[in-house]
Amino acid sequence: MKNAITLVLSPTFKKKTYKILRQEKHFFQGIHSENAIEIIVIVEFLKQLSNGNNQFRVIQKEYQQSNQKGMYAWAKAMSPIHKEFIVNIDKNGMLTEIVNHDLITITWGELKYDLKKKFRKSDYKNQMIIGINNVLKNKILFHELMKDHYVFMLLFPTIYNECLKKEGDLKTQKTLHNFIGSRKVPIITKNKLKAVDTENNTVEIEAIGEVDNKTFRQDQVTSMIKMLKNRPRVPTTLRFNHTERYLLDKDHSPIQAMMLSLLRIPGTLYREEKTMIKQIDEI
Repeated sequence: MKNAITLVLSPTFKKKTYKILRQEKHFFQGIHSENAIEIIVIVEFLKQLSNGNNQFRVIQKEYQQSNQKGMYAWAKAMSPIHKEFIVNIDKNGMLTEIVNHDLITITWGELKYDLKKKFRKSDYKNQMIIGINNVLKNKILFHELMKDHYVFMLLFPTIYNECLKKEGDLKTQKTLHNFIGSRKVPIITKNKLKAVDTENNTVEIEAIGEVDNKTFRQDQVTSMIKMLKNRPRVPTTLRFNHTERYLLDKDHSPIQAMMLSLLRIPGTLYREEKTMIKQIDEI
């Protein structure tokens, strides 16, 4: 039985189809919200670039979600922007470039006029549209947000060209965005080899995540919570649990994968996000 392996992302497939299921549960300042998402995603291998990176087309279709209210309604309405990405993935599995960024921007330019009509009664429609404009105009920011989006994090785990061991911890860095106060939570995942099945040509990987306390702005979170609660002595420390699991095929791309994140600040915040992907027959 192998105790170590170095994975190489070397696609031999033309196209793979995945179903993605995601559950979100949020509690903040007494307000609860839940949402369930289902997406069909098609991944096409386009070519290998001269620098050794791989280029893929990622098509999202049949986007469905259970919650159609408030900010969730905006997420549903924005799904056309996520319809198609052409991306370059480096040898480690990291998204390095969104090749069709300009076309996505054009899609947004056409979509935003429909959103102004759809959300004409919304008190924050102008702030939302300005905010989305600013993100799409900033290629670096848009890339950072997409790199850490759950679709790309699970389809292209950053575990390649490094030695994975059963008794070791290969560290990778990721970010959870849209967090109160600090706006984001930088995390470090420790990846371990769980099993290698030579008969079925599969590999199992497990990752456990923790907050990167060297770069996480706990002070900003503390200040915001004390201001919201209007009390000097109140729990403000973030408690965090994060797990990822991958079953990879002979191409070392996912057959199925799961990611679970749980963030808690007692009495103030609870945020649970669970995402699962599974390769299915072509639709």
